[in-house]
Amino acid sequence: MFWGPLYAKAAGQHPEIERVYRGSAVFLTVQWLLYPTVWALGTPGLELLGPLLTTFLLILLPIISKAGFAFYNLGKLRALPDHLHPKEEPLATANEFSR
Repeated sequence: MFWGPLYAKAAGQHPEIERVYRGSAVFLTVQWLLYPTVWALGTPGLELLGPLLTTFLLILLPIISKAGFAFYNLGKLRALPDHLHPKEEPLATANEFSR
C-alpha cells in the first residue's frame, strides 16, 4: 500500500512532498521489518537473542515505530516550504455568530 497507490499519489505532487513521503515510507518499512526479524532471531525463533533482549526489543520497537514515526514525519512536514502547506480558513469570529 505504501509503495503502490499511496506512493503514486505522492509522486504526482510537488517533488518535496514526494521526498517526504518516500522518507516516511522507508522509515515505516524498516520499522515493520524489524518486528519479524527480532521475533525470528529471538527466543520464539532461532534463539540467537536471549529472552531479556528479545523482550526489551519487542517493547522498544512499538515506541520507536509509533512515537518515532510521529516526530520524524511531523518534523519533515513542518520543514516543507510554506507554499506547500495547505491554507487554513480563519476560524469564525464572535461577531459572525451574533448575526
